[in-house]
Amino acid sequence: MGNIITALKALPDLINLLVTLGRLLKETFGDNPGKYIVDAHEVFTGLRNAKTAEEKQAAARAISDLIKRL
Repeated sequence: MGNIITALKALPDLINLLVTLGRLLKETFGDNPGKYIVDAHEVFTGLRNAKTAEEKQAAARAISDLIKRL
């Protein structure tokens, strides 16, 4: 019973944390933070699949561009 009461008391703080996280994501990534995650996945997949020096350089540029978006 005590654990339930403790969990209920922590609920407002948890909700505030989630709201703050949502605001941070929106400020950092705009209205579509999911797009950033998809773009990051594509960039690192390209890096893993890069075989030539040119492909590796292109992947490095793409990672740099990804970091600039932060």
